[in-house]
Amino acid sequence: MSRDKVIPIIISVSLLLIISFATLIPINYWKLLFAIFFGLVCVGIAYLIKKRSVLSINKRQVLLIMIICSLIYILLLVVLGLSFGFGKSIDIINSTTLISTIIPAFLIIISIEIIRRVLLSQETKTMTIMTFIIGVASDLLIYSSLLRFQNFAVFMECIGMILLPSVTANVLYTHVGKKYGTLPNICYRIIIFIYPYISTIVPATPDILESVTKLIAPLLIFGFLSILYTNKNSQKAVKKSPFAYVGYAVFLVLIISIAMLMSCKFTYGMLVIGSGSMSGEIEIGDAIIYKEYKDKEVEVGDIIVFERNDSKIVHRVVRIDSSGGTVKYYTKGDALENIDTGYVVQSDILGYVTKKIIYIGYPTLWLRELFA
Repeated sequence: MSRDKVIPIIISVSLLLIISFATLIPINYWKLLFAIFFGLVCVGIAYLIKKRSVLSINKRQVLLIMIICSLIYILLLVVLGLSFGFGKSIDIINSTTLISTIIPAFLIIISIEIIRRVLLSQETKTMTIMTFIIGVASDLLIYSSLLRFQNFAVFMECIGMILLPSVTANVLYTHVGKKYGTLPNICYRIIIFIYPYISTIVPATPDILESVTKLIAPLLIFGFLSILYTNKNSQKAVKKSPFAYVGYAVFLVLIISIAMLMSCKFTYGMLVIGSGSMSGEIEIGDAIIYKEYKDKEVEVGDIIVFERNDSKIVHRVVRIDSSGGTVKYYTKGDALENIDTGYVVQSDILGYVTKKIIYIGYPTLWLRELFA
């Protein structure tokens, strides 16, 4: 194997190992050190590795498209804020955030995109895969508080808010970096990153919707660029058949639908059943879909979803007491011998069960058991 092929592989593997090791650096120091490290690596890679220039004639158009897409993404967040409200920005720009967060982040973004472009210019599958993994790993390190998974909730938050969006984002960054250079990615990422710091208010969007927005935005941009420009010759545009994108559309609709259900912020919600109290009707590992309760008349025999002690419970109504001016609903699990302690009032009811999907909730339960 020639020297030109060996050096990029050695540098890529070393970079990935150092990123993994960097998770052990104390949180008070790691961002600045990591930014300086990336800058030095960027200079070294640019010097040691032979790179090829980007041949695409569409670089300026793609740069403009990426800037416009970043602004549309921010506009989408604002629109979501109109539905869910706004909260104050946690980190306003000041000397502390500039030194500890913003400047290091800018250096890391610029460095990683230059590194991405140099490695991708080798035009080998190995370098493409390594570049993708390095991009995802660096995002995880930057945004996941050093990946300290204390419990299941933190682990799932990292998966949904960081890992999955990072995967789709790096699909886009790899595509753009390989064909159109570093500048479109740098501008897009910096605009997205800086928005929460320059805005005094940020949308109070549910985590699941924020995650889905981060997940699908890069895929939509990737699809849009793929429609506009081919990857065959980089010199001419060819239109692809619209049927080629049917699979992407179906996948996105499915992801969005599931996310909307799990957010429980719409007319319908979805819950995974983790106990056997309703065994016989609803089993452990099943997922139920429930419709939002809006003063619907609840009858004996209805299976309702209600909240008690910060937990959501799915049980059947077995008795209704309207005496004393307050309607009281007494519930019981089908597999339990006794009626639930206490009673449920209308303000406790979240919805009533309309459908169940068998077995679909098992992966969630298995992951939860890892952190029990």
